[in-house]
Amino acid sequence: MAWDETPIKKTYSMTTLATMATAVKQPKVQSKICGNCGYDFNEFLRTGFLGCSQCYQAFHNELERYLDELR
Repeated sequence: MAWDETPIKKTYSMTTLATMATAVKQPKVQSKICGNCGYDFNEFLRTGFLGCSQCYQAFHNELERYLDELR
């Protein structure tokens, strides 16, 4: 019997991602704040949402680590 080595691709709705964001073990992060909107990264960990488009740059390292844990 041969196994198919094709990776399984998963898709998630925004609601599912927000639910996963609150359920995943959350990393300990000091309260980093976006310089544009003042949004706190800990608020992202609580809600699963960012405050503005510049939050992605401000929290780049934290988001990368967080998303790696979802894999």
